[in-house]
Amino acid sequence: MEARPNERGCIHVAYYYPRRPSAGAEPWVQFVAVLYVPPGDLATVANDIVRELCDSDPRRQDRLAGGSQEAAQQLGFQWPPNRTQN
Repeated sequence: MEARPNERGCIHVAYYYPRRPSAGAEPWVQFVAVLYVPPGDLATVANDIVRELCDSDPRRQDRLAGGSQEAAQQLGFQWPPNRTQN
């Protein structure tokens, strides 16, 4: 998770599927969700962010951000056409 100084009000949450890359040969991809943090009561905002993460499949195609084209295909995802190979 990261908050960037030039993007106030946003949190970038990165996660791997099916698990974090390791020395093994298993395919993996990375997804990044950009969550917008509105001003307001911190408890309410935190609950809204958690709900947003939990209420949809985190493996959304528009969040595919890393890995390789081959791994994405093996795991059932399409590699973004504008993404260079890692």
